[in-house]
Amino acid sequence: MKNNNISDENSLGYRISELRKDRSWTQNDLAEKLHVHRSQISRLESSESQSISFALLADIAKLFNVSSDYLLGLTVVSTPKSYDISQLGLSEDTVKRLITKTVDADILNRLIEHRNFPSMLRLIGSYFNGTAARGIAERNALIDIVTDTIKGEMPLKPECREEMKEDIRYLNAQKIGESEADYEKIRNIFMAILRDIKKDMDDGKAPTPTASSAAAKRITELLPDKPRSEITSDDMADATVQYLVESVGLKKGLLEPTRRFLKRLFNAKSWLE
Repeated sequence: MKNNNISDENSLGYRISELRKDRSWTQNDLAEKLHVHRSQISRLESSESQSISFALLADIAKLFNVSSDYLLGLTVVSTPKSYDISQLGLSEDTVKRLITKTVDADILNRLIEHRNFPSMLRLIGSYFNGTAARGIAERNALIDIVTDTIKGEMPLKPECREEMKEDIRYLNAQKIGESEADYEKIRNIFMAILRDIKKDMDDGKAPTPTASSAAAKRITELLPDKPRSEITSDDMADATVQYLVESVGLKKGLLEPTRRFLKRLFNAKSWLE
């Protein structure tokens, strides 16, 4: 397997070197973990060797918990994935913070999984795009119409003047600022979510399994009962298609095209060469 980008930060050697240094490992340390000679690591990192076997590439990706695409310079996103992470619409900085654990993924999972989290985001979206503000302005305008009507009636009903003044004061008190309601609703929902999360954590309740690990576990369960070395690309494709049927309701007409694509994908050696 050729590595054509050998002189920049997208090169295989550079990325292996950076991953190794991030863990404070020497070339000897990495060589021992991969069961290869140190000189092979040195040649890879210096780009003296411009090719790598698929088996070694897979071992390196597994050791550092990164995707083979990242090692080969095909993507700047290092996280291994069962789908294209770009589909999530996350920025590169967000992805980096998750990968480097700058952001607590456990708490983030709990936040996003909470049943009221989507409602809170919709409120925040309404606040940002002004939808809620327009609604509040319309509500306040209706109050003005009612109070103006009462004021117009006051000369006609002097005996009710004090009562009408009280009504006007009450109605005006119901008027709210354009952002006040948003802040209050968002704050109330967010605090309720935090209380629920704290209770779950205090009770030792774990968030739902990560998508990648749950998918991998189920696909493994669907594989034929035979030694791992005998598992074929056909077996992997069949198990993954079955998982997709179970998890996302893959339509009948897509079964065979998906299976053919996955078979090619899992036949990684011929696919990458």
